[in-house]
Amino acid sequence: MVEDPIRQYSKVTEELNSATSKVQELSSFILGIGSLLTRNPYEFMVANVELKVGFPAEVSMVSGIPHLNANKWPTAEQIAETLVDLHQKRKAVRDTWHSLSKADRDIVSKHDTID
Repeated sequence: MVEDPIRQYSKVTEELNSATSKVQELSSFILGIGSLLTRNPYEFMVANVELKVGFPAEVSMVSGIPHLNANKWPTAEQIAETLVDLHQKRKAVRDTWHSLSKADRDIVSKHDTID
């Protein structure tokens, strides 16, 4: 059974919105760490890494010091996968939009189009 074109467009638009949110979350996380490093690198540490020499006591023994949990830091591959997914979802929205009839396009809000 063929899915209603407007429902299909709505579905791929929702998927694009989700992919966009993931990129924004990733960006906010990376920018947040960058901001902490810029503000005061002497009061910042990284947890869950193997170091030959550890952080000094004035950093590692302070409760509540800003830190990065290395297990949550995205790899370059994870960043790339997130971006590729965004591009694929954008293409799906564009392709689906172009496959809509004129009547269906008139029904769908033009604010959702990606050209």
